[in-house]
Order: sequence, then structure tokens, then C-alpha cells
Amino acid sequence: MGKYNIKRTAAILIIVTIIEKLLGFGREMVIASQFGASGLTDAYNAGYLIPYFIMALLNAGLVNVYAPVFISEMEVDKDKAWDKMNSISTYLMIILFVLTIVGILFSEKIVGFIYSGFEQDKIKITASISKLFFIGVFIYSGSIIEGSLLNCFRSFVYPIISISLLSISTIIWVLLFGGTANINSIAQGYIAGALVAVVMQYIKIRSISNRFGINFKPYPQFARKFFGLLFPVLIATSISQANVFVGRIFASYLPSGSMSYLNYGNKVVELPITLFSTIIATIIFPDIIECINKKDDRKLKIYVNKAIVTTLIFLIPSFAGLCVLNKEIIKLIYQRNMFTSENTINTASALLYYSPTIIMYGCTAIISKIYYSMKDTITLMNISIFTIVLNGVLDYILMRPMAHNG
Repeated sequence: MGKYNIKRTAAILIIVTIIEKLLGFGREMVIASQFGASGLTDAYNAGYLIPYFIMALLNAGLVNVYAPVFISEMEVDKDKAWDKMNSISTYLMIILFVLTIVGILFSEKIVGFIYSGFEQDKIKITASISKLFFIGVFIYSGSIIEGSLLNCFRSFVYPIISISLLSISTIIWVLLFGGTANINSIAQGYIAGALVAVVMQYIKIRSISNRFGINFKPYPQFARKFFGLLFPVLIATSISQANVFVGRIFASYLPSGSMSYLNYGNKVVELPITLFSTIIATIIFPDIIECINKKDDRKLKIYVNKAIVTTLIFLIPSFAGLCVLNKEIIKLIYQRNMFTSENTINTASALLYYSPTIIMYGCTAIISKIYYSMKDTITLMNISIFTIVLNGVLDYILMRPMAHNG
């Protein structure tokens, strides 16, 4: 891809991502306005997190493994590459279907085990939400597979649009059917958006190639290679996501609303990370793969250095702004109707302590692509194990004196 194309693609992605993030904030604003920061929103955040864990694993695994494997296979035999990836995708969806059924059947027991600090009534509400999100995440998993494939063809916009569809449908559903107590409307809107996203990306893929589809033919040798690369990524991602779980588990022992403060604050922090580092990492990923395959270290260093410098130019001011204006930002985004001034203060404090992670996560998003391109997923797994242990220890120590800020 030439420089002009990279700049043009980056500009388009930034515009689309800004729209997607604004819609995401719109969704959070509607939820905050409708339900505030309460036991209900804690139940939503807890219930969503369990099936989201599966989606995050799939997303990280496919985004970082699908592209290197598929691109390598395409260079050897295009037709066989499609057959193999269709087979992998088909069996992945079968596995996810089984996990979805298990999640629905045992949701209350799973919720009770993970969020042992919740009272029984809150466990039941959380389990009800979790069942709906299991369905939604299973449907959206098809969209993730499609998006990973589109990234291989440098079609980056459609996967971002698919995320926007989730926000749009959730906003509409909550406004129409939310009331002040129907917290399930959030999950119902998610399901509707996931269906539209799957159909939209399927149409786009078919416009690129008519080879995409279901394939039950097994390719044992290729499957071992693919899952051999995927498994360490899943472990690393599961440990990374466990960081979120650890925080939520401790938050379940804190007063109602604590989990919501963490979620609302985290959503704000995600904006600059996604807008700058994630977009840049996504754009340069195919080029990093190409440099690794051709063993062109000089060009690889140029790509990575420019990506990190560009990211820091935007992330350092973002970090400073969130530190200084955290209360004003939260008030502007969330404070209305059911979201009170007390909610603003508590969410702003969570945002303040989340702010330093912007720079670390921003650089990690780019550097990790090098390891994925080299198919070195073991190193990332080991790093993730260390971080989850450290996070758990610090959460335990800091929760008592600092509440949700710890």
C-alpha cells in the first residue's frame, strides 16, 4: 500500500471512528440518563461482561491471527486459502454456539460464582441480562469473523461501521422500550444491531469474492497450525480480560453504582486509545506482516517508529486533558436525568485514575502487532499473566482505602 493510500485510509478511518465513538458515547449517555449509576446498571455491566469475555477472545484472536495466516495462505493458493479459512470459521461458530447454550443454561450459577458480592436479587437480574447478551454476542461473532476477513483486503471501514450499528440499535431500543426499569432493553438493542452488522458485512465480502461461505470439510494439519497460533492469543487475551473481571469482582463488594462508575470512566479513556493507536495499529498491521515475511527490518523499524511517535503526539495531550478536566468531561457527557452530580464526582475520580493507562495501552496496541506478525504469541501470554497477578494484588490492597478508585 502506498503512502497516499495509507494517509487516505487513515483519514477515512479516523472520521468513521469519530462517528462510531460519538455514537458509543451517545449510547452511554442514553443509558446513564435512563438508568443513572445504580444497582441496575451494575447488573448490566456485570451481565454484559461475561459473554463479552468470549467476544473479546474471538476478536483479539482473529484480528491478530486470521490476517497473518490467511494472507500467507493466499500467497500460496488462493482457492485453497478460502476453503481452509471457511472451514475454520465454520467450526469456530459451532464451538461458539455450544458455549452460548452452556452460558444461557447456567448463567445464574456463573453470575453467582463470579460476582459473589451481589445479593440474590441482583444475581437474578444480572443472569437475565447475561442470557440475552450471550445470544447477541454469538450473532456478532459472525460479524467479527467477517471483519477479520475484510481487514485482510484492507477494507477497514465496514468492521467499524458494524460497531456503530450496535450503538445505534441500542440507543433506539432503550429510548423506545427502556422506561426506567427495563434494563434488558440494552441487550435487546444489541441483538438487533448484531443481526444488521452480520448481514451488512456478508454483502461486502461477497462483493470482494464469492468464495466466502460455510465449509464443513476439515483440514486437520491447517487447523493444528491455526489453533496452535490462536491458543496462546486466547490465553493472553483471557488473562488481559481477566484484569477487567478482577476489577468487577472486587467492585461487586462495594456500594451499588461502583461498577458503573468504573464502566463510565473507562468508556471515556477508550476514546483516544481507539481513535489514535488502535486505528494506526490496524492500518500498519498488513504492512508489518509484509515486512516480517520479507525480513525487511529497516522498513519495519520505520513503520513502527512513525506509528508510535504519531500515537504519542495525540495521546500525551489527551492524558493531560483527562487529568485536568475529568469532572467537566463527565458532567458534559453523562450528567442528566437519572445521572446525578454525585454520580459525576465518583465517575470523574475513576476517570482520573484510569487516565495514565492511555499512553501504556496506546503503545502496546502497536508493539504487540510485531509479535503477532512474527507469530510469537507466547511472549504476550507471559506478559499478560504477570499483569493479571499484579492487578489482583493491587486491587485487593487499594480497594479498602480507595473504594472503586483502587
